[in-house]
Amino acid sequence: MNRYLKLVNFEFERFFRFYLILIGITILSEIIGIIVKSKAYLNLAHQEINVNLMPQSEFIEHFGKMSIHNFSQSGWFMGPIALCIVTLLIYVFFIWYRDWFGKNTFSYRLFMLPTERINIYFAKATTIILF
Repeated sequence: MNRYLKLVNFEFERFFRFYLILIGITILSEIIGIIVKSKAYLNLAHQEINVNLMPQSEFIEHFGKMSIHNFSQSGWFMGPIALCIVTLLIYVFFIWYRDWFGKNTFSYRLFMLPTERINIYFAKATTIILF
């Protein structure tokens, strides 16, 4: 079990910095998305209420109240999540390619460690599932 945890930690450290960058992009994009969507809603409300002289109650009936549901169904919310999923999938195949067909064939050295091979496979799978 100790060797398995060391292997998981090793695989985790390989991708951790890149993972932090993805988290930062997601958080930043979602904060910007909240600001953009709320300003667009307020501009629409201003346009309809002040310029077109629509009563506030009629505006709320017609357009609804601003809620997190409006934001969560937008590209500002789903886009960064999709970007992270696609990046993780690409990373899985990139690491597999680099480990098996790279210049130094890292997997061969990894399989020479005094541990069971299934632990190596489980460590890689655990890291992918954790991310």
